[in-house]
Amino acid sequence: MYIPSIYLQVESVMRYRALNLLAFRKIMRKFLDRCACDRLHLQQCVLHVDRLIVKSNVAQPTIDLRGMALELIAIYGTVFKLNYEDAVKALAQYCARTGLNTPRILPHSHAFYFTNVFPHHERAGEFALRVLAGSVSLFTSKMITEVLQCSPMPDAPCCGRFANGEISVHLPVAVRGDDVFLVQSMAADPERGLSNADTVMELVLMIHASQLAGAARITAVVPYLAYTRNVASMAALAEVIECMKCHGVITVDMVSDQV
Repeated sequence: MYIPSIYLQVESVMRYRALNLLAFRKIMRKFLDRCACDRLHLQQCVLHVDRLIVKSNVAQPTIDLRGMALELIAIYGTVFKLNYEDAVKALAQYCARTGLNTPRILPHSHAFYFTNVFPHHERAGEFALRVLAGSVSLFTSKMITEVLQCSPMPDAPCCGRFANGEISVHLPVAVRGDDVFLVQSMAADPERGLSNADTVMELVLMIHASQLAGAARITAVVPYLAYTRNVASMAALAEVIECMKCHGVITVDMVSDQV
């Protein structure tokens, strides 16, 4: 049989095996986080399935496919008197011409498999990590996305103003099934005409909008948390955020340990 055709078959098996492993990883992780998070029996079942997959031929094939591919590259280079780089390039061109390994059902941008480098690089709308910003935390949210190396957020904030001055919230991206982090400081911003109450209201409306949009998990990232100098006012603010069904709050530099 022709060497490139054998190489194509080996590459196809390796690619689809890797996709199967990534699909198993995603399914099990989502099931563990959303169905078995508080059930010991289901967690034990997930652990048992994970052990079965690890010991199966999907995770540990009986044939060294990577070694076979390297040997085919060496043979092809010897026959046609090519070095390793040129042989790999020629075989890759042959695979590209056949179109066998080209995604056909969904484009790559809509694929629901994890990327190989960073697990949090999931596709938008497919349980991705989303970072959205309020009016006073655009720079902070951009720094967060750069550190996490996740999808960049839009340049405009999620919050605006109606003609009568009331706050309007519009989510620029789809967040259904995503883990959403809403970055909004509660500090006043006189340049934009925002008081502490305005920034708090922006955060509350952003949480509500994310909830209505079907976000799987909502976390409020609040660099400055207002109304913390009094325990009663802090308790009232916490009840408001909890009533909006926010799953967690991340903040820094609390005024006191009691708060």
